[in-house]
Parts: sequence; C-alpha cells; structure tokens
Amino acid sequence: MTADPTGTGRNVTRAAAGLFLAALLARLAVLLPLHTHPLFGLPIVDAASYVDQARALAAGAPVTEALFWQPIFYPLWLSLVFRAFGPSLLAARILQALPGATACVLVYLFARRAGGRRAAIAAGLILAFYGPVIALETDLLSEGWAVFWAAFLLWGFTRAPSDPRPLSMALLGAGGGLAILTRPTFLPFVAGAALWLILTVARRNGGKAGMDKACTLALGLLLILLPAAAFCRQHTGRFTILPSSSGLNLYLGNNPRWVETVSIRPGVEWMELIREPQREGRANIWDQSDYFRGKVRKYARTGAFASGLLRKTARLFCSREIPRNHDLYSLREAAPVLKPLLWKAGGFGFPFGLLLPLALLGLATRGRQLVPAWLFLLLYPPAVIAVFVSDRYRAPAIPALAVAAAFGLAWLWDQRGHRRRLGGAIAALAAAAILISLPRAYPEERLSFGAERNWAAGQRLAEEGRPAEAESRLRRATELDPGMVDAWNSLGVLLERQGRRAEAIDAYRRALALDPGNAGLRFNLEAARLPASGSSAPAAGPSP
Repeated sequence: MTADPTGTGRNVTRAAAGLFLAALLARLAVLLPLHTHPLFGLPIVDAASYVDQARALAAGAPVTEALFWQPIFYPLWLSLVFRAFGPSLLAARILQALPGATACVLVYLFARRAGGRRAAIAAGLILAFYGPVIALETDLLSEGWAVFWAAFLLWGFTRAPSDPRPLSMALLGAGGGLAILTRPTFLPFVAGAALWLILTVARRNGGKAGMDKACTLALGLLLILLPAAAFCRQHTGRFTILPSSSGLNLYLGNNPRWVETVSIRPGVEWMELIREPQREGRANIWDQSDYFRGKVRKYARTGAFASGLLRKTARLFCSREIPRNHDLYSLREAAPVLKPLLWKAGGFGFPFGLLLPLALLGLATRGRQLVPAWLFLLLYPPAVIAVFVSDRYRAPAIPALAVAAAFGLAWLWDQRGHRRRLGGAIAALAAAAILISLPRAYPEERLSFGAERNWAAGQRLAEEGRPAEAESRLRRATELDPGMVDAWNSLGVLLERQGRRAEAIDAYRRALALDPGNAGLRFNLEAARLPASGSSAPAAGPSP
C-alpha cells in the first residue's frame, strides 16, 4: 500500500488540521450543553465508578481491588487528569475530546494511504460527525479511547509493512497493549494483525525482516502488558491483564437466561447476581470471576449456546443503538446538535443504518486496499459477540466501517455515468438497510432509562450532600417508573436520614409492595418504625 502520489504534504496537513478542528468543535458543541445539564452532567454507573476511583488515586489513596474490576487503562488515565487539573469533570471531558478528534485524522491518514484522496476526507468526516461515537466520547467512559486505539492501530498496521524504523514497530506494539488494557476485546485483532504484518513483510523482504518486525512489535506489546499484569498481581494476587469482572460479563451474555441477564440494571437484581458466588463461599475476586466462567463452560456444552451466538450477532448488525448504561437517544434533547446526527425512525437507526451497507459496498469493491479494516471487522466483532452486544462495545468498529463506507461512497460516485449499475447498487444498499432495521424491539430498548438516570443522579447527589436536588431526582424517577424498587428505597433512605420518618416509611412500603421477599427492604421498613431513640441507620438495601 502506498500513499496517494497526487497529493502534497501541505495538502495532507491542511486536510488533517481541518478534520481535527471540525471533529473537536462537534464534540465541544455536544459536550458543553450536556456538562451543564442538571441531569446529564452527573457521572452515573460506570462513569461514577471511574470518577471515584480516579479521584481517590489522584488524592494519594492506596490501590485497592476495586481498580481491577474493569480494564485499568481508563481509570489510571483519568487519575492523571485529576492529578494535573484537579477534580474537574469539565477538564476531563474536554481532554477526552482530543483523542476523539485525533481518531478522525488517523482514519483520514489510513484511507489516504489505502489510495483514496476523496475517500480519505469522507472517512474523516464520517467519524468526525458520527453521532453515537460523539455521544459516548462526551461521557466519562473508556469508549472514546477505544475508538482512538482502533483508529491508531488501523493506521499503524497499514503503514507498518513499508516502515523500516524499529521504534515505529515498538510504538505500534505499545499501542496494541494500551488498546487491550482499555478493552480486552482488542486482543484477537492485535494478534491477527501482527501475524498478517509478519507474513507480509516476510513475503516481500524475507524471513529475517519478518522476524525483526515481530520482535520489535512484541517488545512494545510486552513493555505494556507485563507491567500491567505484575501490577495486578501485586494488588490482587493474580498475574493477568483481564479485569476481575470478566467472568461475570461473560456470564451475562452466555447463560440460559442471557436475554434477561444482559438487561439487569444496577440495583436489586444486580446485587443479587454479583453476590451469588459469595453465597457459594467464593470470597476472592478471582474465585468469583472463575465461578461465573465455570457456569459459562457448562452452558457452552448445550445447543442453546450456538443459538445465543447467532442472536447476539443479529444484535451487532442492528441499525439502532442498543443501550447499556443509558439510552444515547435521550441525549438529543439536552444537546440539540445531536438531533441530526443520531436518530431512529421505526426500526431504522441513523447513522449505522447507512454506514453498514455503505461499508459492505466499500469492502466488496475496494477490499484489497483495506486489509487492516477487513482484519478488524473479522476479528474484533466476534470478541464482542462472545460476551454481549451494546452500543458501547460496538463503537470501536466504527473507524474501520467509516473507512470502508467512504470507499463505498467513492465507488458510487465513480458509477454515476452507469445508471444500471448504480441503480442495482442503490437497491442492494436499500435492501441491506431494511434487513438490519427490522422493527423488533430488544429488551434493553424497553427499559425506562429516564427513570434509571434520575435514580442514579439522585444517588449521586445524595452522596455529594445535596439532599434537596437528590429528592427531586428520586421522586422524578418514581414518576417515570412507579415500579422501580430501587428508586422508592433510595427515596426512603434519603428521607429517613433527614428525620422525615413518616414519608420514609411510606416510600419503604411502596418498595416492599413491589418486592415482598426482599430482606433489605423489610429491614429498612422495620428500622424506620422503631422509636427515634432506638432507631438504626437505614441500609441502602438493594442499591449498589
């Protein structure tokens, strides 16, 4: 693969700078209204966990096992931000927009090196204004970095066969290691792309050249992964780069009730699930992870396992954004810039409903020039499907799809004088868009994310000592979803701590009526009924 000979270095620099600026402005236009919004500006669920861990580390707190519950790159990076700029969430979010904008430049450079000047600009613009990715990047989650690493690796592996510098190979390997520490699902692609690179170089320049590439690439990779595994062993006792939640996450998408378990929300059901191995005597975090892996191995021996994989594959290709912690479509009202960039109509979801058909066309017509993209799309998605699918975990595939879609658009433009061929291609694109937009609602799409976000925000506000705002959010959650046990319980806890016992008892009664068998709720209710002199502090009960 060679760079487009028709361009100049100055033109490339100008185009890259323009794409970076456009992408950065798009992200800031979404970020700033969301950050100042009273509901969306608060970190919740995974974002809240990352923020709390990072702030503690930045303040000098000792490392605990909680750091290793999720992949360690993002909380460690966030702790460096807080150490440098203080506990400002705005500074962290603005800095997070930088790798997002840089990813658009890397996608542009990848596509240009693959031989398409117009396609390169189109690929950069697609990623720069791709609504779901922008929405994810504005939250304090690792997805923005995962998209960046995907773009970096695609660009790096494209130029690697013709790059003779050992340092470049070591940096590429280090990037692969950091990608794996951000999302372990990168591991198959990093391994597969490394093998392709070695074979390509060996075929062109001989076996020794291939081995030299392999050694420097492996050196960069191991310089990242080995210290990370040693760091994990130092604090948890196990030498691994996987998070301690890996067994549980694998189980969520691979069990006889996986359609229900992937929809479990923070609260009663979630706590019951994660405490299951503890009830079996598994106290160590890795024993608990192994417990869930053991259940997955048993399930994998049944016929339902293969059926589940096929159903999860269908989810991966769904044109709509399947939610995980929150519904991306709900952000459109708070950040109006997202409205044309992220929407759905019936079963059709924009932009993925157009992106995927165009990407398939680009791969079919220009696939030989897009080998790293092919490898990514063949090796990364199965790692996601093996666990479970959501908008967050599909996001790293967007850079590869953006490049392929740009080449698909370029091919359509080249066929404008061939009406029959162009008409057939457009009909095929429409058929593909319809196929991935069947009007079937997944369980996650039926959840009340508005109520859940208000509940989570109420929990966060209560922790920050803002009871009036917390009460407002918790009551709003009960209005949006009167059947939300956790919202009623959290409201009861908040009211009881303020001495408003009668109101707290009413909230506990409502929660217990919804879940009569919950011991934590019953304890809270009985404790609230005790005389004031002998009352016990309310337990959070089912809340995480």
